[in-house]
Amino acid sequence: MLPAERRNVVWIAETDPVFAPFTDRRLWVKHSKIEAVGSLLNSARALIVVQRRGEFGLLQRVFDESAQNALDHGVMVIVLMESDFDFDEVRKRQCALLFGKLIQLEFVSNLNDVAETIARAIHEVGPSCETVALTGDLARISTVSQFLLRRAFHDCESIQVEAIDGGFMSECALRVHGWLRASQVGPRPMPFFVKAGTLEEIATERRNYATYADHYIPFNLRPNLIPERCVSGSGRALIVGDFVEDAISLRKALRSGQGSSAIFSLFENTLGGFRMQPFTPGSNPTKGLETFVKYRCWAENIRADVAALAKSFGLGQTPSELQNELVTVASGISYRSGPYHGDLHAGNVMVRHRDAIVIDLFSAGFGPLTADPATLEVSLVFDGLPADGDFDAWRSFVDQLFVSLPSLRPPIPEAKPTNFSWLYRAVRELRHVLIGLDGVENEAAVVLAAYLMRYARLLQKPVSAPATTSEKRHAYALVIAERLLKAVQGR
Repeated sequence: MLPAERRNVVWIAETDPVFAPFTDRRLWVKHSKIEAVGSLLNSARALIVVQRRGEFGLLQRVFDESAQNALDHGVMVIVLMESDFDFDEVRKRQCALLFGKLIQLEFVSNLNDVAETIARAIHEVGPSCETVALTGDLARISTVSQFLLRRAFHDCESIQVEAIDGGFMSECALRVHGWLRASQVGPRPMPFFVKAGTLEEIATERRNYATYADHYIPFNLRPNLIPERCVSGSGRALIVGDFVEDAISLRKALRSGQGSSAIFSLFENTLGGFRMQPFTPGSNPTKGLETFVKYRCWAENIRADVAALAKSFGLGQTPSELQNELVTVASGISYRSGPYHGDLHAGNVMVRHRDAIVIDLFSAGFGPLTADPATLEVSLVFDGLPADGDFDAWRSFVDQLFVSLPSLRPPIPEAKPTNFSWLYRAVRELRHVLIGLDGVENEAAVVLAAYLMRYARLLQKPVSAPATTSEKRHAYALVIAERLLKAVQGR
């Protein structure tokens, strides 16, 4: 059901409103006192406060009592000034608010332009907040995000929310089941995917969907956004899309034997549109890999106790020395740059039958072709395994994976199954992806080393005494990174 059209403009001023510019555009002006603003916001499209020269009492009251509530309702907040005499003072008061940049400053002389802006601001306003019962996993959802959920699902009697693993940059990710108020088909639509975050985070992800997904990732291999349900408030926003039903995480699929060929499908089908771009006419290898490598390592953010633990496993350099040598080696490597996912860890890949489905495009951008495979290999081999697992057995397995350096060749088929057979097969499939990128052995090794250093710095808490298996894996990532570097230098 489409949201009710919001055509009202709330006018707060000590003088009577000017009607003509608004009524000419089918906007209805409601002259209101500050105390009554709350009852008008659900039907409002904009709130206008008129700043009289040198008098800031009314404006400050609006900022203190009404502006944030209006923005959470999706209502545009506009300050009309009679002249530029007060501009600096109004700007100072506006910037004192966390949401100040969302408040527009205009002059009364531009009233026709203001009315036109309001009339055309369809997506910025969005649906109103309706009475929607919320049930389920509400503990992780802020009060503001719950309010935004009632706007996004304004046409539902109730919704049930289920928390799922979200991206690093988001407040939370949810699976939402809704019960529609009025539908010719029935009350139970398919589930929705919802992600909550800051205005900047959600705006970036929506922009990345439009830029990177719409024309380059098959529609059935990604969540599809529902723009009319994506809403913004004063500081938080929601992105809403179709939930990828009947899909399981990549790691679960690999462990259960249901992920056969999923990794190949991921790079050849799902991300195939990305990976063909560096080979189109006019695209040539370029220099500059050192910048990409440096900003993945960030050695200064690797904890000293992680580095000390890595030293006990054989690390011969400090993280800073390791980064500096990696950057030096990277500066001499040519690579092909193209669009990439940017955060292709195992949690951002779902599997449905033999299809691989990517989620969370917040970090999408341009980088080396080897970056996404490196991210996924580090995630599968070093992360997401049992925290109390046998470290020595895992370490022996990892050493086996890195015996042909600097070449990252697919390991030979196993002669005898082990507890890591599912992971061995996954790495074998992942390494086959690199074979199709002729001449990238040194690049692949250096980029993988950079992502291993990145993984080492992601451990933010102090290392336990004694260290847990998970903490040891973070430290051992530095050892393998150094091994990769020395192999490239030796070549």
